[in-house]
Amino acid sequence: MALNPYTPKIFISTATRGHDPLEDTLKLFTDLGLNHIELGMAKSYPPNMRSILHELAAKDGFHFLIHNYFPPPDVPFVLNLASNDPESLNRSIEHVQNAVHWCSEFKIPFYSVHAGFCFHACPQDLGQRLSDLEPYSMDLAEDIYVSSLRRLAAYAEDYNVEILIENNVLAQKNLLDGTNKLLLGADTEGMVRLLEGIDSPNVRMLLDVGHLKVSATSLGFSGEDFITRLSPWIRALHIHDNDGLSDSHCPVRRDSWFWEVARTAGLHRAVWILEVQDLHLPEIPDQVQLIDEKLRGMS
Repeated sequence: MALNPYTPKIFISTATRGHDPLEDTLKLFTDLGLNHIELGMAKSYPPNMRSILHELAAKDGFHFLIHNYFPPPDVPFVLNLASNDPESLNRSIEHVQNAVHWCSEFKIPFYSVHAGFCFHACPQDLGQRLSDLEPYSMDLAEDIYVSSLRRLAAYAEDYNVEILIENNVLAQKNLLDGTNKLLLGADTEGMVRLLEGIDSPNVRMLLDVGHLKVSATSLGFSGEDFITRLSPWIRALHIHDNDGLSDSHCPVRRDSWFWEVARTAGLHRAVWILEVQDLHLPEIPDQVQLIDEKLRGMS
């Protein structure tokens, strides 16, 4: 499914102000003239969130995207489309179906979701040391994930919504015996297996360049080769930077590692989403302007 022709190329994620209430972040973005917004992480969400978003969407030039755990569930849980626990898997599938409904309602062309996990966790476990959790078979997790995405791809296609898979981040502290036994889609072959296994024209990829930098450092593979190999599937990118050791969501720089390979892979045609966290106010438009300058140089 092609992206809708009106979809702008540069968005800013609410995660850039993830410690603020959603309504404050939306007002801040609006005041800064930023009206292409990915709805994701926020400190809290207003009870009248739907009406607030409809009011903004009615304004000229406003467009939204929906990512992963948005809209937030009433009862928190770990979204995992590779879970071998039937209750957790059903909740995850229902969450994605609900997100697809929101995408259809707000005329959003795609919904993005993380690749699966090979462990059971509570919400408070995420962001911590995952290697302390008991894993289950990656082969089983891949089978469950592929089955889940095939089902959801067919479901979303009926609503004219595409599903994008985001590559997971694997820090060195989460290696088990020096290998990856916890996270799907963290390396090149793992992501290719997922996408080829799902084999749906309605499933593509959200490339997180910060996640990729950390995972490539931990597992010793080339991030540039990952992007080149996966480029036919990439429809959108999460943009932020780090030191290669932790997923710190730092600002991007003119010399950040991914610009050149993105150019050669033709990714200027994708949707670019700024996901730097806790930006100060003057930095926000500067980061958007930098991305815009780089994309203009690629085209």
